[in-house]
Amino acid sequence: MPEQYPTIESLAAELAAGRTTSVALTEAALARAQDPAGEGAREFTQIDADRARAAAQASDLLRHAGMVRSPLE
Repeated sequence: MPEQYPTIESLAAELAAGRTTSVALTEAALARAQDPAGEGAREFTQIDADRARAAAQASDLLRHAGMVRSPLE
């Protein structure tokens, strides 16, 4: 059976409830994308991990300040 991942709706709910952060979700996505046993090498030609982490940190700072620009940010 294929591995099951959380839905977008459940991730948005986790962010809204403060049970996860954009940084945590980004790190999990990067780990899956870079997993040699996964499909990341076939799906992505380039991964800018530093930029993804910076964007996630900025999103978390905005969310902490009460500024939520979208349910997934």
